[in-house]
Order: sequence, then C-alpha cells, then structure tokens
Amino acid sequence: NRVKIHTPYIICNDMMYNTWEEIAEKVSDFSIMTNSVANNGNPFGSADYAKNRNRILSTGINIWEYEGGYSYHGKSILIDDDLSVIGSFNMDMRSAYLDTELMLVIRSKDINKQLEEGMMEYEKVSRQILEGGTYNDPYHVEPIELTKKRQRKIFLVQHLLGWARYLF
Repeated sequence: NRVKIHTPYIICNDMMYNTWEEIAEKVSDFSIMTNSVANNGNPFGSADYAKNRNRILSTGINIWEYEGGYSYHGKSILIDDDLSVIGSFNMDMRSAYLDTELMLVIRSKDINKQLEEGMMEYEKVSRQILEGGTYNDPYHVEPIELTKKRQRKIFLVQHLLGWARYLF
C-alpha cells in the first residue's frame, strides 16, 4: 500500500527507472524525498537530478524536495506500516553496483511508526515537485536559492563529467 523512500540523491539507470514504474503501477502511495538541486551537497547528485527529475516523475513516483538549508543525508524506506529499511544505501548506481552498502530490514509496526515520525520532520521542510516544474507546498517552505555559481557548476558537471555519473 505504501513505499516511502528518503535518499540524499538519485542517480538511476534504465532498470531502476523501470522498477520504480512497476512499483508505482501497483502502489498508490509511492514517494521519495531527496535534496532539491540547490540544497544538495553532492554536485553529481544535483546535476543528475536536475537533468532527470522529469524522468523520475514520469515513473509515477511522488517527489519531495528537501529545502532544509543543509544537505539531507538520511537513507531509509518505509514499506506499508510494518517494514522499515535503514542503512547506507543511496538511490544511485554506485550504491547498487560498486559499493558495499548495507540496509537493515525490520518488521515492526512500532519501529515503522517511529521511523515515519522522524522522516516526517524532514518532509515538513520539503516541497512536492509536480509535472511542469510547479510545486505543491503544503508546509509553506522557503526554497533554497539556486545561485548562478551553483547553476554553472551543475552545467559543467552535466556536460563534462556526465559520462561518469554511475561513479558518483
């Protein structure tokens, strides 16, 4: 019934996008929270997210962009009301294919509820991105400014180092 993911950045390949699309077709409440482009401390994560945000949205997943003023680095997943997943896995190809990442899976409604409460504290400093680049902003969040300097950095990473995106 529900899949809620928190990850600092998203760098996916086709298989990952296809899997999200399959999940979105079966799960009505499927969301992910990640740093906004302006708030992300990882230049590769920012650049890839900026380039592929619409592709992520096209999978059917709801995206919440964290605007807390410092880069969010939590990695957790809630599945339904009884499975909690916590660990070091980012939603990126490096975590999937190169690094030795760990995730602890816990079956407990109590732990799930506690984790959800913690995750919601971060989501209260987030805005939901909608198709076309508009936002649903139920928490009245002040977005982090995407400076010209950061825009240039993202552009350079996308165009000069995009070939190595799976490494970051």
